[in-house]
Amino acid sequence: MVGPRELSRVLRALRRLMGKHPVLYIKRAFATFLALGHHDMLLRRLARTYGERLPVWKAALDAHLPEVRHALVTGSAPCLVEGPPWLDATHLAADAQEAGILIERRCVFFMNDDSNARRCFWIGFSAIPLSGLSRAYGPP
Repeated sequence: MVGPRELSRVLRALRRLMGKHPVLYIKRAFATFLALGHHDMLLRRLARTYGERLPVWKAALDAHLPEVRHALVTGSAPCLVEGPPWLDATHLAADAQEAGILIERRCVFFMNDDSNARRCFWIGFSAIPLSGLSRAYGPP
């Protein structure tokens, strides 16, 4: 970076303040968190929760949206959905948001703007209680 001497001095001071390593008390708190097994406990709880919700979610997708392909990722909450050729996920996302349902378009991750890109989206199920999934997405 090129600039006046005073600017360089201020920027060097800022660089020292924004150090590359977290302060020691944060490192110690995180190490204690890990040593006490809290992270492992969280991972086990998430795996159990996702394991309970995944079959309900898969059954709901198969029952209510038989024309879509979906990839459920074990150990994760979102599901990649590829809709039928006529679907435009951009419009679907806007309509779903008005209904209080949030989905994420995946077309931004495709190199070109073809119909396959426009019909893909992510939808998650981790924030919905299992009872809500069963009630909302039970048999049609």
